[in-house]
Amino acid sequence: MKSERERERAKPLMLARSITKCSHRLRANSSSPLPPLLVQPRPRCFSYTPRFPYSSIPPSAEDPATNEGNDTKRLDPPTITSSQSRLSSSNTLHHDLPTFLAHATRSGLSPTSTTYIGTYYEYAVQRTLRRFAFNLQRTGGRGDAGIDLIGTWHLPPALAPVPLRVLVQCKALKAKLGPNLIRELEGAFVGAPVGMRGKGVVGVLVSPREATKGVREAMGRSRWPMAWVMLEVLQHDGGMGKVRQVLWNKAAAEVGLEGLDVTTRYDKAVGREHEVGKECALMWQGKPVPGLDEREEMKS
Repeated sequence: MKSERERERAKPLMLARSITKCSHRLRANSSSPLPPLLVQPRPRCFSYTPRFPYSSIPPSAEDPATNEGNDTKRLDPPTITSSQSRLSSSNTLHHDLPTFLAHATRSGLSPTSTTYIGTYYEYAVQRTLRRFAFNLQRTGGRGDAGIDLIGTWHLPPALAPVPLRVLVQCKALKAKLGPNLIRELEGAFVGAPVGMRGKGVVGVLVSPREATKGVREAMGRSRWPMAWVMLEVLQHDGGMGKVRQVLWNKAAAEVGLEGLDVTTRYDKAVGREHEVGKECALMWQGKPVPGLDEREEMKS
């Protein structure tokens, strides 16, 4: 008699023999071979992340209230937590025109290079627009949404109780300027940093050339508050430019420029017959809008 342990050991062998016999019987009784086993390929997985997570469509003409404080219709992009540091000036080599000129001398930067011309013009715009009540800071680094200067515009409190926030793009170009610049400025509104969106923000285009008909028409159609400043800079003037033209659209008038006038003034040392002495001036109620330096002197 086989022991209980021997019978347990023999069970796997008996099972294997039974499976083999069944297999031979199936093959013998089948008139056709077994169908091949179909193996389905594993499906591939695809993921798509939109390049732009927010809408870049400017406000429509049918909805003038868009981007003017209506939270249900605003097209502002979502919060970008690092945008403030991203747009703050990251260039520690220079922070104004004198320090830039010193840096250019040390580094041997050619005055004819695009970097020199563009940076010089931006600092000259920053310095010149102080006379027009702009307090601006030059931005730097990647991802600045095309914005060269950001800051505030200190108009009379009766016009703007709170200083207007401004996004400035400088175009030191000699070529003819077209309506595409207005579309670029609209994109700057969309990509503006936190704190520079919504109501009370004005986009300013600054160029040494006069606004063309196409630029004026594009500004008039845009629902974003915009202004155009023609600012000429001569290097022998120490980076202090001359403002020859100031324009703005209806949307800019509605956020604080309504009632502001533009007139022509002349330098005291230069006669009216000389074009170099002519410059635009901002007026309100028949008086010039004081610049930042004048405001500081009045406070002291």
